[in-house]
Amino acid sequence: MTGKINLLNSADSSGFIAADNGARVHFSSSDLFAYDIGRLMVGQMVSFELRDGRGSEAMNVCPHRPHATDSSAQTRAEARSRYLGFEQKGSIRAYQFELILPQEASRTIAVQIDLGLLRLHRIAMQDGPALCRHALVARGLETAPPARRAKQLLLVEQDVTAYQASLPAVNAKRRYGFRRPTPAPAALEA
Repeated sequence: MTGKINLLNSADSSGFIAADNGARVHFSSSDLFAYDIGRLMVGQMVSFELRDGRGSEAMNVCPHRPHATDSSAQTRAEARSRYLGFEQKGSIRAYQFELILPQEASRTIAVQIDLGLLRLHRIAMQDGPALCRHALVARGLETAPPARRAKQLLLVEQDVTAYQASLPAVNAKRRYGFRRPTPAPAALEA
């Protein structure tokens, strides 16, 4: 089904959708993909499904993007990826992304990395999706023409170091949990 958001609570990303059939349907933040929450606004077109056939609750709410023009710059700007999860076999973790391209069918790509690279460069496991998305953008795979579209990508050390270089500078001792020892208090003079 489709409809427009007619009420949105920005505090918890819940609200109501005015469905095209005239029904008023409630949704909560758990009914959205995490990457879509920041893109919601009142009046925005969305597609959704009804939860368990009930007519008053929505699930799988997905905001629509505005239609793209023929400009390739605008097409690149509207291309995006959505993290779907990961699979792991041994020390190789494959992060799954859905690449969403304007006026084209979406496609799935697996971005693989050896977990030893994450440990070697002290990258936390929860930063894996951000590292993979950075590599997708850096290699231009989000907007690659159909002839160059890969179904999987293997990250190498250059991808990891490029990701680290893109991060804001942070005190390395604080970032990795090391602390300077505090000096012993000065002895009281009598």
